[in-house]
Amino acid sequence: MAGVVFSGIINFFIAWTVFSVFFKGAGGFWIALIGTVGAVALGVSQAGEKILVDVLRARTLRPEEASLLTSPLEEVCGVTQSQIPNLLIADDESVNAFAVGSNMAVVTAGLLQAPPEMIAGVLAHEMGHIRLGHSRLLAAHYMASWMSFIATWIVSFFTRLSLALTQLEGTAGFVALIFGLVLWFFNLVFRALAWVGSLAFMAGSRSQEFDADRFAAQAGYGPALIAFLQAVEGGPRPQSGFLATLMDTHPPAPARIAAIGQAMGVGASQS
Repeated sequence: MAGVVFSGIINFFIAWTVFSVFFKGAGGFWIALIGTVGAVALGVSQAGEKILVDVLRARTLRPEEASLLTSPLEEVCGVTQSQIPNLLIADDESVNAFAVGSNMAVVTAGLLQAPPEMIAGVLAHEMGHIRLGHSRLLAAHYMASWMSFIATWIVSFFTRLSLALTQLEGTAGFVALIFGLVLWFFNLVFRALAWVGSLAFMAGSRSQEFDADRFAAQAGYGPALIAFLQAVEGGPRPQSGFLATLMDTHPPAPARIAAIGQAMGVGASQS
């Protein structure tokens, strides 16, 4: 959670800095604060959930799809003593699932090809995200990040405008050049800060994946989740490398499998 909060603070700082140029005194601070709080409130609302559903291009389940998902979903909710979430599907042949907002999950069409026990393991993992509040935090962060996006867009716009005005003759062209270079520098700084914020967010996201895996494992779905991760690991390999790992929202499958095994051992020792 710390990484997600740190990323949010950076996004707020960028918005505050830019808006302070246009609003005197504390105006920039309050505009950035009110905008960020409003965006967070939108993110955790039903309207925010609908926006995320639209982004994921999710839809309601068809009867034949519901027949494959209802039984494992009800089983998982019964075992974890969780409220049954609103379940949607995205027409994507990749094998994936997402927790959205307060009590919603989206599965991809590709997941329907998995055995029922693997589907149950994935749904238990997503239920972990919901129960641990990860999905609400992610929705709030997604909406709040638009404040820094708007701020950096403003800086980029005026940077391009100033550099375009360098075509003017005499002092006006020179002033436009200086102004454009200053804005270009600040734009570079803001983008670097946004990148650092993204690194913090990705680190927080990877930590949340371990937490959701642990939730599923301690509910008894560790073997199913391990089988799913092993099947995914056997498929096309994503881009690897240090930088790719830093920017990944999920830990490597072998690390997750090892952590799930440890969680199953902890669960067994406590039962």
